[in-house]
Amino acid sequence: MSQTLQSGSLSTVVKFFVKLGTPSAALTTKIKLKNLSVNKQPQTGNAQSRPTPANRGSLTIEDRISRLESIVGQIGEAVLITTETIERLAERVDALAVQVQHQGHQVQQQDYQIFALSDAVQTLAEAQNGSIEELGELTKTLQRLATAIEAVDH
Repeated sequence: MSQTLQSGSLSTVVKFFVKLGTPSAALTTKIKLKNLSVNKQPQTGNAQSRPTPANRGSLTIEDRISRLESIVGQIGEAVLITTETIERLAERVDALAVQVQHQGHQVQQQDYQIFALSDAVQTLAEAQNGSIEELGELTKTLQRLATAIEAVDH
């Protein structure tokens, strides 16, 4: 979208307004500039070309229109550059939003995994408690059996 407005270019100024979504402003500008027979000499934009209060009255209508066209061109350039910058920033924000959404899905998956793991650990702990109780009962039974065998041997 890198478009540069050149000072003195009527069609570019009109395209600029159309691009901004204001075709009526573009048409009005085109009609006004054509009716005033625009001088299409490019302006340098240097500080020396600005009129001082003493020579301001000596500028012709054509010179003034040319300067205004140059200013409009510079404003248009600034708007286009700003628009490009905003579009690049919007693309970065979109990319970051996708990245955050992806990370959110990853975190959600990790939450599910943690829940499943803690459930498995709880089941394992309950099974271990049951095994310890069974081992305790088995130990008591073996002690009774050993006591009974010793009593028979004596």
